[in-house]
Order: sequence, then C-alpha cells, then structure tokens
Amino acid sequence: MKSLLFFIVVLSLIGCGDGSAKQTSSQFPQSQSTFDRIVLTNEIRCGYSLWPLAFDREPNRGNFSGAFFEITEEIAKRSGLKIIWEEEIPIGDAALALNSNKIDLFCSGIWPSSMRAKFMTFSNAAFYNVTTAYVSANSPYRTADDLLQNANTLTFGTIDGEMSERLQAAYFPTSKTFSLSKESDGPALLLAIATNKADLTITDRTVAHLYAQKNPNSIREIESAQPFAVFGDMYAMSKGEQKLKDFLDVSIEDLKNTGFINKVLTKYDPSGKLLVPEKPAF
Repeated sequence: MKSLLFFIVVLSLIGCGDGSAKQTSSQFPQSQSTFDRIVLTNEIRCGYSLWPLAFDREPNRGNFSGAFFEITEEIAKRSGLKIIWEEEIPIGDAALALNSNKIDLFCSGIWPSSMRAKFMTFSNAAFYNVTTAYVSANSPYRTADDLLQNANTLTFGTIDGEMSERLQAAYFPTSKTFSLSKESDGPALLLAIATNKADLTITDRTVAHLYAQKNPNSIREIESAQPFAVFGDMYAMSKGEQKLKDFLDVSIEDLKNTGFINKVLTKYDPSGKLLVPEKPAF
C-alpha cells in the first residue's frame, strides 16, 4: 500500500509543473480547435505558396514580400500573435496540410471553389483577382468567342490542383489538356502558352502582366467584354474551424476600415487593376 501511495505522489508531482513551459501543437488534445491552440501558443503556423504581388520571396535576401504577406503580418501585430512561416506548400496540397495539422492556416491567399470548400473553410476576401484568357502572341485567336467556337480543337493549359482546372471544366470542357505538376507556378503555365505547348489558359491579370513585362511579345490577352471569373484572395483553414474564421473575418474588416489594405494594394499595384480591393460587377 505504501509503495502504491508513493507512486501516486510521484505522478502528481510530475504533473504539477509551474506552467511556464511553452506548449507545442503536439501537446494539445485532438478535440481542441486550431484557434484555441493559437491563443494558447500565441503563434500561427502558416503554409504559403508563391504568387506574384500577393506572396513573393526576394531572390537575393530570401525575405518575403507581397500584399498578402503584409496583411498577414499586420493581423498578427494587431492581435499580439506571431507568424511562423512554416513551409512552402503547393496550392493543390493545402487541404491535406491543413487537415493533417501540418499547418494552422494557409496564409498566402487562395481562391475558393465548391470542390475546395468540401475540405477547407475560407475567410472573407482580403482583395480580389480578375481572370481572363491568354494565348501566345502569334495565336490566330483574338476574342473569347473565337476560343469558345473552336473549343474542341484547342489544348488548355492547367496546373494540377490549381484553379485553372476548374476554369477549363467551366468554360472549355471539350478541349484537350496540357497539365503541369502541382509544384508549378503561374509563369510556368504562361511559358507553356508562349511556347505553344497549349493554346490557351485562364489566369489572373497579375501573373500575366508581370510575365509579359519580362517576356515582351510572348503572350496576349484575349479580347472579352467581361472577365472569365473574379476570385477573392482568402485565407484557408481546416474544415469547420469557425472560431478561426470569425477571427480572420473581423481582422480583415479591421484592416479595411483603417485603410491598411488599400495602402498595401496601392504599394504593390499602383494601377489598381491587378489587386482589386472590392469585387467588380460583371
């Protein structure tokens, strides 16, 4: 009996630390929400994917920049949290990384879709991207109607797991597909168009504008009366993380109300045509 009592006392002493040790994500019960864990650790573990103007890595110094990067850091600053830029993750792997607890939040901006919403919860949009179709500079096609009328003969460029797949299914379901791996980025997709590996793709004007600046006379925007789609740049979290979504929605509204988001968008896009603060009607 004495040995049993001694064992119980030892276990009690082991469990009675002063609470000063920092808890890590692996120490929390599975039932605890991501937001509860963030509040306890004062850290958000962020995954990210590189995308021009929204989230970039400076080539020489390795520092991050971009509108979504600055917005994320400002949210952390105003709420007393610290961002841990955990890992670069292909957009197509974002849901897996979130739902396996590899990261707390996908923090470089992601476009929502019905398919993605099955596996992830999205915040309100911080800003918007306008998408349209692009062809090579020597393409015979000029207008959106030209493309739609010849869809059966065209090859559409996509990236695995990226929104270009959904846009092909929506607008050019009968076209053939030239697909790049999920690790590819927007400029790689436009290179496939410029070199005639594919006839067209649909992407946002930000990527196309910067690609055309670096590669003059390589691609051309198709003439269209309206965009093919307008997408909000949002945060993504694991499915059902309502408290985290509420926190981010209010934080985004706070940054909009105080002019921070407009200031950041103007910094990276003085034209106001690439990173759009409010959703345009079309």
